[in-house]
Amino acid sequence: MSTVSTSERFSTITPNDHGGYVYIATLMAMTYSTLAFIARCLVKRRMFGVDDWAVVVAQTLFFGQFAAVLAALSAGLGKNFDLLDDGQFFKIFRSLFADQILLYLSLCVAKCSVVLLIQRLFTRDMKHFWLICSIFLGLVIAWGVASGLLVSIGCSPSSHSLGNVEPRCAGYLTRYKIISTLDVLTELLLVLVPVYLVSHIQMRTRLKFRVVLAFAFRLPVAAFSLLHLVALSRAIHASNSGVALARVTVYQQAQLGYSLISATIPCLKSFVKSFDTGLGLEVGYSTNPYGYGSSGAGGSGRGGAGESYKMSNMSKGSAGGSVSAGESKVKGSLKRTWKEGGVREITAKGPNAAQVGLRPEELKNTTNIYHSTTHEEDESHRSATGSEEMIIRREVQWDVRSDFVGGVKR
Repeated sequence: MSTVSTSERFSTITPNDHGGYVYIATLMAMTYSTLAFIARCLVKRRMFGVDDWAVVVAQTLFFGQFAAVLAALSAGLGKNFDLLDDGQFFKIFRSLFADQILLYLSLCVAKCSVVLLIQRLFTRDMKHFWLICSIFLGLVIAWGVASGLLVSIGCSPSSHSLGNVEPRCAGYLTRYKIISTLDVLTELLLVLVPVYLVSHIQMRTRLKFRVVLAFAFRLPVAAFSLLHLVALSRAIHASNSGVALARVTVYQQAQLGYSLISATIPCLKSFVKSFDTGLGLEVGYSTNPYGYGSSGAGGSGRGGAGESYKMSNMSKGSAGGSVSAGESKVKGSLKRTWKEGGVREITAKGPNAAQVGLRPEELKNTTNIYHSTTHEEDESHRSATGSEEMIIRREVQWDVRSDFVGGVKR
């Protein structure tokens, strides 16, 4: 049986070298996050929004962070410091210095993409929800900027002593405790904010749970952040801190990779398609320009789930026309009378008025249409309904009633 020399292996895993674990975690994070990014681009290719561009920025920062980790690994990251010379040691921490800044910036932008997605799901007429998301977005950006400053100010690679993980800068571990604490809090808010917003929408509980579940996939990001903090505190006081540093890097790579993946999960059609309730709430990639509705029997009905119908505008005044019944044509005219409260009365006039109506009997047809919003609001709703964006919006429902009164001949 042939044996493979350790010198021919890409990376080895021994008691004094755990660099192989870092390679595995880094390559897996890059591979799966890139696949999720490609999937998002395919799903959203015709409706790219601000949240999608934020993911593009986060993924780009991840590529830079990925290169920094590979540079540290080539210098000996994960190995016992006793096996490294001075040049390799300081090259590791120069690469990790850049890695930490890019990592927290990428995490920040990934969080921003989720907040922007939540903001995009709820339409602009929900001013209260929009304000909450805007404030939350500002908090996430502040966390990202503060994290980048905390890991860099006064903690340059030259501040490290040979053989020590902790640099000579004030409160090194305390800085990471502050970063991790705020990181966990923001991740919890990324789950709690959708819960609050969905709770104020008329929607079945089962569908609300699906919406919340899509964002609940962010919770493992908080767990990885805590695991990284624990591993860092142990690596500082470990007897073989060079090997212990490998576990610190592994948890950070897992956190960043999963953060980018979970930012894409709510955009998958398997989640979005299930939000389409038709009960005054529609979520999804809608191409239907007329919304949802169903015609009622017995002279009355209310919009709901089911078939679609188009309502055309009708101007005030009178209009002439002809009515076809079989092969015969009867001429006549219809008179529309507008009354107070938006009530419209339609009556037939002419020598053959009885045959102009919808029925041959001598009847008068009165149609009452009520609408609670103004004309401008109605136009804004109509323009939003035809959008192909993934949105959660409030629909306006119409109540149409028809009254037939006999014994009247016009």
